[in-house]
Amino acid sequence: MKSDTVSSHTDLHSILDAMSLGILITDEAGKILVSNAQAIEIFGEEIDSKLVQDILGTSAPDDILQIVSKPNVADIVININRKFLSLSGRTTKNDGKVQFVFTLTPYGEKTRQLEKVLTSERQAAIGRLMSGIAHELNNALTGILATGESLLMESHSEETKQSIATMHSEAQRAAHIISDLLTFGRASKPTLEAIGLNGLIRKASKIVRNDLIIRNILLETTPEHDVALVSGDHHQILQVIINLIINARDEAGEGGRIRVSTHSTSNYVNLIVEDNGEGVPEDVRDKIFDPFFTTKQIGSGAGLGLSVSCSIISAHGGSIRIDTSELGGAKFIVSIPKAKGTETPTTSIRPSPPHNLNILLLDDEEVIRRSVANILRKFGNNVKEVAMGQLALAHLEKNNTDLIITDIAMPGMDGINFIKNAENFFRDNTPPILIMTGKIKEEIPELSNVILRKPFSTENLWYAIQEALKRK
Repeated sequence: MKSDTVSSHTDLHSILDAMSLGILITDEAGKILVSNAQAIEIFGEEIDSKLVQDILGTSAPDDILQIVSKPNVADIVININRKFLSLSGRTTKNDGKVQFVFTLTPYGEKTRQLEKVLTSERQAAIGRLMSGIAHELNNALTGILATGESLLMESHSEETKQSIATMHSEAQRAAHIISDLLTFGRASKPTLEAIGLNGLIRKASKIVRNDLIIRNILLETTPEHDVALVSGDHHQILQVIINLIINARDEAGEGGRIRVSTHSTSNYVNLIVEDNGEGVPEDVRDKIFDPFFTTKQIGSGAGLGLSVSCSIISAHGGSIRIDTSELGGAKFIVSIPKAKGTETPTTSIRPSPPHNLNILLLDDEEVIRRSVANILRKFGNNVKEVAMGQLALAHLEKNNTDLIITDIAMPGMDGINFIKNAENFFRDNTPPILIMTGKIKEEIPELSNVILRKPFSTENLWYAIQEALKRK
């Protein structure tokens, strides 16, 4: 029996020592019966058999004997060895004898834990909100971006082109904010494959090019030649690169300078983004990756870009840190694990727009149909615009069609049922189908068709059409 008691006592100590809180158990008079490793570290000495009122001394706000006599003690701030701690307690009975259990945590830790819970709840709320409105917002932005690019293809004065480019740039900025909010609210597991960072840097540079030109910001890309492949999700890593360039853009300001480079280490490939802004002060560097934290003016950002980027890279098994750039501003170093194997095939050559195709365009949003159809018609394509799935099927039965472009969420027959009906009718002769949608990934069923996410650029449209035609 004695050995069982000793064993139980040892097990209790092992459990208490594994806890992150300081634990003290005292008798009714305040004599310490049990203390764990954290408590000993706080007080800097063995404290068993001592009186709790002695080790707490005069730092307690009231006489400790009066405090421990209360049924429960909660969040009393004390000062031990120049460290502010939060003292909490509970009254219990052991073999009929009154005992007190005290916990000691660094003051502010509970506040940080509460903030973490609140951030998690806010993240879930944003996820629910964004999943409900993302489709509508992405549809609206698709119409704006497509109309803007269509206008840029036409001849206008330089002043008009500049205005259109500004409109287009701001629509892209809104699209990036929506993307960040969706990623923040619904963290998804990355689909890992072997990808090249240098190719993604080129793609990101094209996406932000107009925005930087408007602001007269110089973007230098100095990728390491033959840099190793990384194990990453193509879309998520591209989002990180764009987020970091946009952050650097805001810091560099009008007429600024941004430099993006890559560098291989033994197990990782480093992506480095620098700017010549004012840099990040030391006192806020530990907060820079917190959700909604920003040093920018109100209206200049949601404070999510760096937080989302950090979450994405962590999910990839990598890291992101901040330093000071030789350019004078901030320097972000993103380390991503190297990949095993060869690069997933991607198209590095700028795609050509399709020519002289008979295209059926199905979308219930008129502005999207009109703007996308206008772009396609500029290259000699014959485009039939349809708003309803039943009308689209009727058109297919009577007309030769080289390509179908369809939305998913539509009244009446939705895009999924339209595709099933078309495939049942044509069997092996079903025309190539390209899906364009503003829905988030989790809301789209598993499909073999090429999916183009709204909002999209004309270049992404050409890529998607090229891939859809290739699969056929």
